Amino acid sequence: MTKDNAEQVAVLSDNQLEKLRQVYLDMNVITTTYETTSKEVEVTTTNDDGESVTEIKTVTTTTKIITIDSLTTEDIGEVYGFDDVQNQMIGEMRQSGYGILMASGNSKTFLAREEIEEIKSHIPEGIIIESEKVVETAESLVGKVNYFWGGKSLAIGWDNRFGTDMEVTSPGSSSTGTIRPFGLDCSGFVTWVFVNVELPTDSIESTIGHGTTAQWNVSTSIPTSAVMKGDFAFIAIPGTRKVNHIGIVTGRNDNGQIMVIHCSSGANNVSISTAESVGFLYYRRPAVLIN
Repeated sequence: MTKDNAEQVAVLSDNQLEKLRQVYLDMNVITTTYETTSKEVEVTTTNDDGESVTEIKTVTTTTKIITIDSLTTEDIGEVYGFDDVQNQMIGEMRQSGYGILMASGNSKTFLAREEIEEIKSHIPEGIIIESEKVVETAESLVGKVNYFWGGKSLAIGWDNRFGTDMEVTSPGSSSTGTIRPFGLDCSGFVTWVFVNVELPTDSIESTIGHGTTAQWNVSTSIPTSAVMKGDFAFIAIPGTRKVNHIGIVTGRNDNGQIMVIHCSSGANNVSISTAESVGFLYYRRPAVLIN
């Protein structure tokens, strides 16, 4: 539609706009904090005699930090008191086939065939990443490696740092600055798995990536009905939540529920859970995976 033949399809009254504004405020928790830093600087002035005088003064700077944390569908259901029917409808709408419509401009929804081939071009000839091998490798760490905020490893096999007390240096977590047994975070676990199914370490940035956003962007959206072993599971679209979470699909249980292996702070280690119990809503297939 061009500017010349554009039509207005909806008119919102001031009251309706205010209701939408309130819904946004209900669904997004906005917090404001202030961070104050001080540093010493040299200040040169001229005294009454015309002489230059250098003094050390303390300059204090206050930074205003605004954080927006979006609520989950379960959270918002409690806020509005949804009944069983409404919760069921929300559950259907939030499946991957619907959720991708909400994807932000900072994250890819689907990869074009050319993009998939470009990602695969970074894998040496003869190396095939199979879903069965991905799951088998992921399961080798179940119950053996702790969750560690910011934990990454490109070790082939067991990393000798696993289990060693180390300081959490990555910012942004309540565990930052504490001493904990070294392990992996959720995206670090995914990276370790793919490195250990022969994905070359020097290709990681281009093929699997570090961090949940990068891993979202090198994979392509699939509907829940098409989910297979080795696919990625996410709890949120990048940019819609302060902290995202990723896991690897291991298959389905006897009840047909999708099972996901992930490195979880809640369980404090690598574990296997139903997608529903964790809150995984979005499923994506990594471009390097051969099914």
